Amino acid sequence: MYRVLLVEDEEIELETLRDYIDWKKNGISRVFTARNGRRALECLEENMADIVITDIQMPGMSGIELAETIVHRGYPCKIVFLTGYDDFSYIHSAFQVNAVDYLLKPFTIEEVEACLKKVRSELEKREIADWSRKTAATVSYTHLRAHETRSNL
Repeated sequence: MYRVLLVEDEEIELETLRDYIDWKKNGISRVFTARNGRRALECLEENMADIVITDIQMPGMSGIELAETIVHRGYPCKIVFLTGYDDFSYIHSAFQVNAVDYLLKPFTIEEVEACLKKVRSELEKREIADWSRKTAATVSYTHLRAHETRSNL
């Protein structure tokens, strides 16, 4: 199960997203919320999320600035943007900071669930790659130790 952080400055939209999605059915165990980018960063420090779904246009710190900070700090979250602007420059900016996807407002529950499925797939790929690297390192270390033992005989 994964953890998600929802970042939206509009209270009604934030509550709608938080309350109308069946998060557990979509593989999400915890949902955190923040009304701005600064609070989102505090929340990430306190409760690391696997997925950040953020509005692009917010006062103080935009969603793009938030995503840049997340990447700069090395948080391993997958980022999805919410936007009311069907403008290529916004979408281009989103993918410059390695966004996994974006949702156009107003969005449907089905669109959010399809997006979550895509993000979970990305997270699962990362977990498999991490496991493979750890396994390869362990096997390599074990092989090296066995070779050293035979050499010392």
